[in-house]
Amino acid sequence: MMTLTMQKEINFTKPMMVVRTGDKYSAEYSKCPRIYVDEQKVDTKRKLVTHINQIARNWSDGHYTLKAHPREYTQNPSIFFARFELKDGRVSRLFERSPTSDIKFSCYRFFKKRK
Repeated sequence: MMTLTMQKEINFTKPMMVVRTGDKYSAEYSKCPRIYVDEQKVDTKRKLVTHINQIARNWSDGHYTLKAHPREYTQNPSIFFARFELKDGRVSRLFERSPTSDIKFSCYRFFKKRK
């Protein structure tokens, strides 16, 4: 199982690419190809889901992936930040791991643990 090195590698000053994914395809979402996610909006799962719900309320139902830019240049030009499922304009599920590669999505590294 692979893991990303540090949460500091995400560049929050650049917008994240929105990719609509299906069983046999993945393509940039044409209605909203990029969104900004502020670092303060990812300290809890609830804040991230609320932020996505505000932006995606008029999107089509389906699975979406947010791809972030790394802070420094690497050979991998993007990082899979989050994957979620939309139903009726709301996030119905935020995936913890990629269904194909079993890699944990980067957004979970930012969530603070409850005490």
